[in-house]
Amino acid sequence: MVSSANNASESGGLQPRQSVGISAHVDDYTHVSGHRDARLHQRDGARVSTRTSSATPRAPRTHPIRLFPLLLRNGNETETTPIIPEGLTLHIRAEPLTGRLRYFVGDDEQQPTWRAEFSWRCLTRAPSGFSVSEGAMFALVAGDNQEHRPFDAPEVRFRRVREAYFEEHTPDYDVWES
Repeated sequence: MVSSANNASESGGLQPRQSVGISAHVDDYTHVSGHRDARLHQRDGARVSTRTSSATPRAPRTHPIRLFPLLLRNGNETETTPIIPEGLTLHIRAEPLTGRLRYFVGDDEQQPTWRAEFSWRCLTRAPSGFSVSEGAMFALVAGDNQEHRPFDAPEVRFRRVREAYFEEHTPDYDVWES
């Protein structure tokens, strides 16, 4: 299965600290997310990183795949930078043993940028005395990251969400060939 979402950036892109993303989780105790953090600083240019982790009640959660512009200058001045292009599409590909998070721009679906790959096994661990449900849930995230939002800031939202299913040829009883 592939879930995808197109962000709506017709109002000039995201503002500082706003983000869009996609994540996978089973319940409140297990959570996996890839993280792409694009920040521009006056001195060192663009910096991009990817992180995948599993969270439990004792471990903090990471953010989902996030892309957001932020230009910090010396002092209190903050400025928006057009890092999020028009036509950005976020994808999560659910395969029998792994999930993959990716994105692409425009109609370039054949050339996606893969950001994270994770095993579904890490979603099935629960604290002692708790159980997890079968099958992952996918969440599309668009928000202001708990920041105060200026009255004139553009709305962070998705223009279109789509799910596509395909034949997986999954063997019975979790018997996998090497």
